[in-house]
Amino acid sequence: MSSASTDIILDNVLNDGSQGQERPSPQDTVSDKADQEGAMKDVNVNTWADFWYNIIGVNVIPTVSKDKRPNLASWKEWQTNPVTEEQHDNWKRDGRFNQGMAVIAGQIWRGPNKGKHLVCVDCDNQAGIDEFLSHCLPKMKSREELSQATIVEQHLDNREKAHIYLIMESPLKNRPGLNSTKEKKGDGIPIIEIKSEGKSYVICSPSVHKDGHRYEITGTKEPEVLDQKASDSLQRSINQVYEKFGEKSTGKSNNGKPPMDELLKGDYVANEGRRHPDLLRVIDHYILKHKDTMSEEHIKELGYEWNRKHCNPPLDDTEVEGQWESSKGFVARIETTGLPSHMEDGLIKKTINTSPPVFYYADLAGKKIGLGHIDYEENEGTGKKEQKTKLSSIIIDAIPHKILIYKKNPLLNQSLERVKITFRSKIEKEFEAGPCDNTKDLIQCLDNKHLIINTTKANEALSCIINAYKENEMVEYSDDITTGGYYLINGKLNTVNTTQSMGAELSKKQVSQCIQFLNHLASNGWKNKNIFPTVLKWGLVSPFGFSIKFNSGGFFPWLQMYGRGQSGKTTLGELVLSIWDFDRKDKSVGFNNIDSVARFGYTVSKDTYPILVNEVGSLFTNSYGRYTPILELIKHSIESTTCRGKFFEGKHYQEILALSPMMLTSNLGPPNDGSYNRRFMSIHFPVEEKKEMEEQKVFNRLLSENRQSLSVLGDFVSQYVSDNPLLLINKRWDEVARDMLSEFYRYAECPTPEWIDYLEEQRDAIDESSEKTFFDLRAFLIIKINDAYSRHRRMDYTAAEIDISSKLDHCLKNKLVPFMSEVGEDTIIITVDIIKELKNNNQAIENLTGLKDVGAQLDFNYANKNVNGRRMRVLEGKREVFLGFINAEMT
Repeated sequence: MSSASTDIILDNVLNDGSQGQERPSPQDTVSDKADQEGAMKDVNVNTWADFWYNIIGVNVIPTVSKDKRPNLASWKEWQTNPVTEEQHDNWKRDGRFNQGMAVIAGQIWRGPNKGKHLVCVDCDNQAGIDEFLSHCLPKMKSREELSQATIVEQHLDNREKAHIYLIMESPLKNRPGLNSTKEKKGDGIPIIEIKSEGKSYVICSPSVHKDGHRYEITGTKEPEVLDQKASDSLQRSINQVYEKFGEKSTGKSNNGKPPMDELLKGDYVANEGRRHPDLLRVIDHYILKHKDTMSEEHIKELGYEWNRKHCNPPLDDTEVEGQWESSKGFVARIETTGLPSHMEDGLIKKTINTSPPVFYYADLAGKKIGLGHIDYEENEGTGKKEQKTKLSSIIIDAIPHKILIYKKNPLLNQSLERVKITFRSKIEKEFEAGPCDNTKDLIQCLDNKHLIINTTKANEALSCIINAYKENEMVEYSDDITTGGYYLINGKLNTVNTTQSMGAELSKKQVSQCIQFLNHLASNGWKNKNIFPTVLKWGLVSPFGFSIKFNSGGFFPWLQMYGRGQSGKTTLGELVLSIWDFDRKDKSVGFNNIDSVARFGYTVSKDTYPILVNEVGSLFTNSYGRYTPILELIKHSIESTTCRGKFFEGKHYQEILALSPMMLTSNLGPPNDGSYNRRFMSIHFPVEEKKEMEEQKVFNRLLSENRQSLSVLGDFVSQYVSDNPLLLINKRWDEVARDMLSEFYRYAECPTPEWIDYLEEQRDAIDESSEKTFFDLRAFLIIKINDAYSRHRRMDYTAAEIDISSKLDHCLKNKLVPFMSEVGEDTIIITVDIIKELKNNNQAIENLTGLKDVGAQLDFNYANKNVNGRRMRVLEGKREVFLGFINAEMT
C-alpha cells in the first residue's frame, strides 16, 4: 500500500461519512489550558483508534495520556495476544479512548503487514534524532525527509522529541532509554529508547502530551517496511550507538560477548581485549563442525585465517597455536565425559543469561548425564576455559542428541517451527520427543518418562539448548509433514506414520475371512440393507478425506448416525476403526473431547484417520446456543483444510489442520440446520433396528473373532489408493469406495455382491425423521385434547359430532390440559409440563428433547412469562396457528 493510498483511507475514515462538512483536523494544536478530555473532543478519537488498529494493525489500548498510564486494570494480556474486534469496539463504545491511546510496539496482528513488527524509536532530544539519522538511517538527511518516508510523531511545542515508527520482519531488541538518567542539557548526549518486543506501549496520536499539546503525525501515515537485511543492519547500527555512548550491547550475546554468527561475519573486528577469547570460540566452532569432514591441519588453517582477517592487530603464530591446543583439549575432554560429540557446553553458555548458566553435564563418575547447572569461566587474559564450580542441581535427566526442526508444512501456506528432539538418558540409549509446537509439549514428553527433575527450570533450560543448537548451526531442518496419515501432494500419495502394511503380500486366509464377515454383516447386521454398505464405503475413503478437499476444492462429508439406542451405531463406528487397525481406546472419544474450540482443534488435527465421537446429543440440542461455535467449527472443518488458528508462546500464530473426519453418534436427531446437514452423510436408526441383549452378545463375539481380518481390507485399500491416487479427485467418494470393494473381491477371486451398490439416500433419511416427529407430536396433542374433553363431559361424542376446535375451546376454558392455557381470546400458552407428559407416558418423540424443540414444530415463540406469579419459560402462539398444526391436511 502506498503512502498516498494510506493517507486517502485515513482521510476518508476521519471524514466519518459527512460529505461536504468541515471537520476538525487531527493535527490541530490543543491549548495549554484545555483539560485532557476536553482537548480530545475536537478530534474523532475512535477513528484514530481504528487507524492504529486496522490500518497499522497493532494493538491499541486506552490510556490517560497526560499521566502516561493505561486506562485499564491491566494491559499485560495485550502484550502477547491480539485485541479482539469485539473488545476494540467495546472500548470505543464506552468512550475509553477519550483520554488518550497508546500502541503496543511489537507484533502486527492484522492488515497487510500481519506477522511483522512495529518498532518505535523514541528520541527524547535533538541529539537522539541526529544520531539516529546519521548512523541508523544515514540515507535520510533531515527530520522532514524522514517524515515523508515513515511515520514521525511529535507534539509541536517541542520539535526536539520524536517517535519514529518502522515496520520490520523481526523485532529489534528492546532497549532502555540510552542516557535517560542523565540531565537533558543539550550537551550532545543522545537520549534514545527502542520499543519493539511487545513489552512497551507508546502514547500516540491524537493523544494529549502532559504539556498540553497533542501528538501529531507530521508527514506520511504509513511506516516504512524494512526487509530482513535492512533490519539486521539497523540492529547493528543501534548496537554501535549504544556502545559508543557507554552502554553495552546486549543483543543476542551473553555477558557482552557477540554470538557466533556475528564472529563469522566478514565485517567483524576483534580488538585488543577480545582477540584471545573470540579466536578460541571460533576454533571451538570449527573443530566441532568440521572434525568429521576435514583434516586437523585444514581446521587449524581456518583458525589462522580468521585471526588474520578479524583480529586487530592479528595475534602472532605462537598465540594462535596456544589457542588451538587449548580448544583441542577442551573438546576432547567434553567427548570423553559422555557429552554429545557434536556439542560443547562453552558454546551454549554464550546464549544463556541465567545464574548459574544452563549446561549439558556429565559427572566424571559417569553416573548421570543431563541438563543442569555447571559453570565454566574464561580467563579474559588467556581466553582459557576453567571449571569454576562443581556440578550442582539437575534439571532434566537426559540430554538432547539431535534436533530436527520442521520449518514449513506443505499443507499450510505459512512457515512453522515444530521441533523433534532425539534424547539420550542413562536408561534409554535414544528416544524421541515431538514434533511439538513449543517447549512445554516437549517437556511433557520428558515428564511422562519421569526425566524432569526441576519443573520450574526445565522449560527455560530446554529453550536455551534449542537456541544454542540453532546459533551454532547444529540443527537439521525439514519440510516434511509431521502428522500421521495419508496426503495426496502433487499427484503422489504420501504416507506418514500409517498403521497399514504397504506393499506386503496379503494373507489369502485373512482376505477370505474378511469377505465372509463383510457378507454376513451386509445380510444380517441391520434390517435396513443400506446402512452397513454406506458406513463401510464411508469408512474406506475416510483417511483420504483430507486429500480430497486439499486437492479438489470439494469436500468429503462426515458421518452422523442417530436414532434408537442399542441399534449398533457405535458398533459400526468401531468396525470402521478396525479396518484401519485401531480399537476404541485409540480413536473413540466422547463429546467432552470436542465440546470446546480448543479441544475440538486438538482432536481433529492429530492425523487423517477417522474419529468416532459418541453421544453428541448435547451438541444437537445446543441449549441456549452453548455449542453454536462448535457447530460452526464443524461446518468449517468439513469444507476447509483448517479448522481454526491459535497463538502459542504469546506471539506465534499457527493454523490448525482439520485432518480427521468424524463419525458422530446420538440418540437424538441432528439440528434443524440445512447447511449443517448438507455436509454430512446422515443415517437414521429407527426402533426396529434395536438389538436385543442376546443379539448384542452374539455380534460382539463375532466382531472379536473377525476384527483382525478387517485390517486386511485397510492394507488393501491403502495400496490401491497409492497405485491410483488421482481416483480421489476424479470420482465421487462413494464411487471410489465401490471401486475399492470391487477390486478387493476380485483379488480374492470372489463374486462381487450386489450390496456394494447400496447407499442410504440422504434426503429421505433426514426428511423421514422430521416427518415422524411432526405426526407423532400432532397425534399426541389430539389424543390429549380428546381424552380431556371426554373425561370432563362423560358423554359419548364422536369426533364427527364435535370438531377438534370446539373441544380445544372447551379444554382451554376449563383448564383441562395441564400444560395448556389461554391468554385472551386468541393466544395459547404451553408450559414445560408437556415434556413431563411425554416422558411419564412413555411417549418420547424423536427429535423433541426440550420445550424449545416443541416450539419449533408448532411455530410458537419461546419466551419468558409470569405463570401464577412465577417467571418461567413457556411457548406462546396464536390459537389459529395451533389449530393449523393439528388440522394439517394432506394434499
